[in-house]
Amino acid sequence: MKFKVKIKKNLEEMNAMSAGGVQGYGAPLGDPEGNEAFNKKQEKDQRLKGDKLTEMYSTQGLAGKNKQQLVTGEEEHACHVERSKHQGLKNVMEQERTNTIEFSPDQDQVNTAIDPLGNARQNTPFRALKAVKDAGYEITGYLGGGQFGKVFKVKNPAHNREEAMKIVMGTPLAVGREVRNYDLVQQGRKQSEILAKHFPETYAAWEQDNFGFIAMEILEPVKYSEEAMLVDKTNIISRDEKNQVPDAVDSNQSPKAKQWFSTDFIDSLRGNSSRFEAFALQGIQDPPDMDNGDLLYYTSPAFMNGLKSQSETGSPAFDDKTEEHLNNFLNSSATFPQTARILNIVKNETPDAPYVAVGLGVIASVIMNIRGQALQTKGTQINFAELDRVMAGTLTTFVKGYREFSTMRLGYNVKGPDVAAGTSTESWDKVAKELHDVTGLAPRDVHYGNIMQRPNGDLVIVDLGLFRNETDPNRMFESKKYSIKIKRKLLK
Repeated sequence: MKFKVKIKKNLEEMNAMSAGGVQGYGAPLGDPEGNEAFNKKQEKDQRLKGDKLTEMYSTQGLAGKNKQQLVTGEEEHACHVERSKHQGLKNVMEQERTNTIEFSPDQDQVNTAIDPLGNARQNTPFRALKAVKDAGYEITGYLGGGQFGKVFKVKNPAHNREEAMKIVMGTPLAVGREVRNYDLVQQGRKQSEILAKHFPETYAAWEQDNFGFIAMEILEPVKYSEEAMLVDKTNIISRDEKNQVPDAVDSNQSPKAKQWFSTDFIDSLRGNSSRFEAFALQGIQDPPDMDNGDLLYYTSPAFMNGLKSQSETGSPAFDDKTEEHLNNFLNSSATFPQTARILNIVKNETPDAPYVAVGLGVIASVIMNIRGQALQTKGTQINFAELDRVMAGTLTTFVKGYREFSTMRLGYNVKGPDVAAGTSTESWDKVAKELHDVTGLAPRDVHYGNIMQRPNGDLVIVDLGLFRNETDPNRMFESKKYSIKIKRKLLK
């Protein structure tokens, strides 16, 4: 069956039959200039990616569509004036071109700055705010927040003091675990001086309406963040220069790198081959359609786990990969100076985990091959300086990953890294061990961002949401994968 559509002329006005209602009444839309500005903004906001849609008409009242204006602001205004005259309406017949906005004498003195407290209130469920108020607290300020909650400053009239109120949002499991953890730690603080020093005093913790509420002491940001947790801050990448990797210092990053490689790094590789392909092809216009599956296998968890095993067993295969994927870059520093520099830093600061540097060298090799083959297929000459920049930029992210990885033990029933005596690492490790011995909790996800301080300088671990005990599931993170089954009914 064929359909023919013949358009004789553009429509100057459109009345819509929508969901049974007739639209087309005379309503004040502003002056012509305002109409024109509004139309242009609508056109910009509704613009779709891909091929531009010139027009779309639909006879289905509730169908979503991108309706593009076909008239100017003046034409639209004139049309509404004319229609209003026929309908006997006065709303747009008089003062067609005049819109007056009156300002109060002190209008320019109004503070237009964004109010953090007001913004935080708007983005917090009403039921949660009501629960805080019903519990007798008065919200007086906003202290901060993240993915799983917000922290307000509140006044507790019953004790005539200011407190920090953390509102926990998340799954029932996450909310219940966090409330439980603060309760356990508060009990532990009464039994241990070291826990009282390094964990916040909790005044109240409860669950209500699927939210968690933790009232605790107010703490301050760490004055010198690089001293908050040296176990995590040793020689990390500067936040001000994210694309730079400072030269290695006399510190062995191997313990952190080993844990990072087996956990965070391996997890980041799962289902992420397209990310490496995107890294490799960045900046190439209309890259050719190529099957890079064989190359991308070398960025898979299976390959990296095998690489680690070969290293630990002293397999000759690991020596071959070291020569091919690490030494070749180190020996080509004149051609790839940035990549060679980063791999040399990783090699020198992770001597007890040589597979880390080789693994990053493998990723650089994959990017080089994918990009090189794409450019050759297009008949474009390879720019080695640009290739070096792309490889080095990708590797920088991974160096930052292991440098900032926490070396706190995963739990004292799980073997963790050796901790040298007399170091800052040992001090934090003692805190973790004391916590486990007193409360049964093992600290997780502890890094410098979760550290605050008291006015006297005590460093305090403030985020206890992922701490777990031996009865909790082995994996702390709820699954991010969802299995959806769609049942279809056959219409007969």
